[in-house]
Amino acid sequence: MGIDWPPYSPDLNPCDSFLWGYIKDKVYAGNPQRFEDLKTAIQTVIEITETSSLQRVMQNFALRLRHIIAIDGRHIEHVIS
Repeated sequence: MGIDWPPYSPDLNPCDSFLWGYIKDKVYAGNPQRFEDLKTAIQTVIEITETSSLQRVMQNFALRLRHIIAIDGRHIEHVIS
């Protein structure tokens, strides 16, 4: 038995659709070699992430929700990429 879309959809989770990939790209750009380096890099990226970037993520999330409501909960991949 599968799980119906959208409860676990990355389209409905701003962290899955943007934040984790953004953090990963920034962290691994520095090629951390030790666990402590990785931990420090993650903390640094989170601390320097602009509030305006996070606000745009949430605005995009609200837009996705409006689209989903408008199309009665169907998939939105074709609407928003």
